[in-house]
Amino acid sequence: MHSSQLVKMTKQPNPLDLVVPFVVMDLENGKKKAVFGVPKENASSLVVYPILCRGGCFTLEIDEEGEGETTFLSAIFDSIEADKTAEAISHRLAARVLIEEPTPINAESLLGVGRSS
Repeated sequence: MHSSQLVKMTKQPNPLDLVVPFVVMDLENGKKKAVFGVPKENASSLVVYPILCRGGCFTLEIDEEGEGETTFLSAIFDSIEADKTAEAISHRLAARVLIEEPTPINAESLLGVGRSS
């Protein structure tokens, strides 16, 4: 088996190729509201930090809990290309859902790191 074949078989999908479902609505004040459907178990952690994309910083809020396993998050923003902005936010949300929490590192796990043999 060639190593390039092994890479193709074990390569994980790029989270930025994935999206969460979303819809964009016009508000009366001229702003846009994007609503994103995310897994219920991830919703509270997804709103802790803003989303940085397309030159902006987007704060998400829990909009409402849907039926079943879905919760809806929303962001209100100004954008000429609101659909592209919402899509960029949805890519980042998908990445946050897929990326696991980092493993805590303690001093014992660092023994020998950086030492030359």
